[in-house]
Amino acid sequence: MKRSHLIALIVIAVIVFGIIFVIKNFSVITVTFNSDVSSVTILSKSGDKTAVINKSGDKTVLTNGDYSLVPRGDKVSEDKIPITVNKIEGFDVNPPYSAEYLTSVADKSQPGIEAAFDKQFPNVINDYTIQSTTAYLKGEWIGGVLVDKRSTYNDLYDFYRFVARYETDHWQIINTPDLVLTKNNFPDVPDSVLNSINTLEQIVY
Repeated sequence: MKRSHLIALIVIAVIVFGIIFVIKNFSVITVTFNSDVSSVTILSKSGDKTAVINKSGDKTVLTNGDYSLVPRGDKVSEDKIPITVNKIEGFDVNPPYSAEYLTSVADKSQPGIEAAFDKQFPNVINDYTIQSTTAYLKGEWIGGVLVDKRSTYNDLYDFYRFVARYETDHWQIINTPDLVLTKNNFPDVPDSVLNSINTLEQIVY
């Protein structure tokens, strides 16, 4: 075999093995996210920054292995999202809203919740204090408790839990406040919201 032919075969073999190595050890991934997310940082297993995706739908090449996706945005939680990369695939990043943002929603919504009670249950504002208002999911659900104004630390009256939903331009109290919110009485409220509201307690002094 001529020397030139041998060199050509060696080059071809190196290229083939290189392609096989890349295919087995690297993957192209696509990262998508909604408008609440401004960018996604990709961290290696050791926590080093590997890449930053600034536009939904952009691609990047990663060595196969474990990573974390960290969404960035004013409203969203920046908790790490673990992923495993071992093939060409896409990852859709849809993080929940952050606790800080939901707290601000609940605080700003207090007047609207009071207005909803005043319209739907006029006597509530006179006899009860609205407490523990908490926003859920994307801020469209709010839960809380109604504490009897006669309640004291040594003389407790029943308190009631409520759930409200934002409807276009106002808050709407769903159904009737109750001691415990059940799925039968609140079928359209997500289970996670009901379960969380049912853990809220009254605060009296």
